Amino acid sequence: MRFQLGPRLRLLTWWLGIAITGALIAAALIDVAYSRFVYYFVVMPIGGVLLFPLAYAANR
Repeated sequence: MRFQLGPRLRLLTWWLGIAITGALIAAALIDVAYSRFVYYFVVMPIGGVLLFPLAYAANR
């Protein structure tokens, strides 16, 4: 049995999966070499890139 998801919910599901994967990679990266440089120039841009499509889809 397949669930029928709307396009926004499907987009949210994909980006949530990508965000979780990115968070795991970022956590491993921070664990290896934690510094403010890594946080501001690696983790924050990844979060911004992942959140932009969600904000765009929510405001359409």
